[in-house]
Amino acid sequence: MVDAVSFTTFLKISMQATTNAKIKEIEKLYTGEGGYDFYKKLKRVPVDFANGKLKVNQLTGYMSGITRDVEKTHNTKMALAFCNWWQAQNNVSAVKRPKPLKYIPTGFDFKIRIAPELAYTDRNEHNLIYLWAVAKPALNKITAGAGIKLLKDAFSETPYSDYSMKILDLRKNKLFDENSLTNQSGLILNAELAQFDAIKKSLGV
Repeated sequence: MVDAVSFTTFLKISMQATTNAKIKEIEKLYTGEGGYDFYKKLKRVPVDFANGKLKVNQLTGYMSGITRDVEKTHNTKMALAFCNWWQAQNNVSAVKRPKPLKYIPTGFDFKIRIAPELAYTDRNEHNLIYLWAVAKPALNKITAGAGIKLLKDAFSETPYSDYSMKILDLRKNKLFDENSLTNQSGLILNAELAQFDAIKKSLGV
């Protein structure tokens, strides 16, 4: 049984089309049938690549420890997508991987595990990046906006409180930044948090 839902899994569940689908996913998560981090190897790539410790031609070897072929293939593909995106960035500095945290949203009693892959400075802008590598459901602007609001709330009392929160969709090579936030993002996030909390309590998990 997990003690916290990951940021990615929370957003995935929020995009389920029906309440019944959400119930099934939350039940799987907390009863030990879900929660496997398919892209755990990918998470180590951004800082190593950005700091020059990893080259593109080393990605295959970097992923060699993954035993499942499908997992290895997808991790390698998404790592290459990140490398290609990063190579187009200029004037970056102060690259690091933020310390993961477990965030308890205000008014609720469950934890969300948030582990952004990268923080860096581009000219005078500080950025915190969370990678999205999931194929289905596809990340949309509304959910990305709610996710960015969640990141801002979670890191509001950390050294990253003044960073610009962003989600990099490696599937589409699309960067969702704080322009994805709308007046409705907070309301949407709170509604999803409340529904997740209610379902979790109804299941007794």
